[in-house]
Amino acid sequence: MLFAMMSLCDPKTARIRFMVKNLADELGVNPTSISASLSRLKKAMLVAQFMEGNGDKYYMVNPYIFSVGRKQRWGLLVQKFFSAFSDDLELQHKFQES
Repeated sequence: MLFAMMSLCDPKTARIRFMVKNLADELGVNPTSISASLSRLKKAMLVAQFMEGNGDKYYMVNPYIFSVGRKQRWGLLVQKFFSAFSDDLELQHKFQES
């Protein structure tokens, strides 16, 4: 699931967009499995979900695992990713230590 998400990543924005049903069809699993996998990936801080102003959802993979774009943007991607979990940087340090 994580690799499938990474293959859908926009190389300019690091955003991953998909519909659960379409991804399930592509992977040959049921949509419930995709939703359960997403929950586990979010709990493990491997992916984060965001919502745009227009209500569209998108995901990001943890930049410590997978990143796109220029090196200069990496720090911004890290900040954006961890903002989905908390404004507290303790989570980032906890992830780095594990």
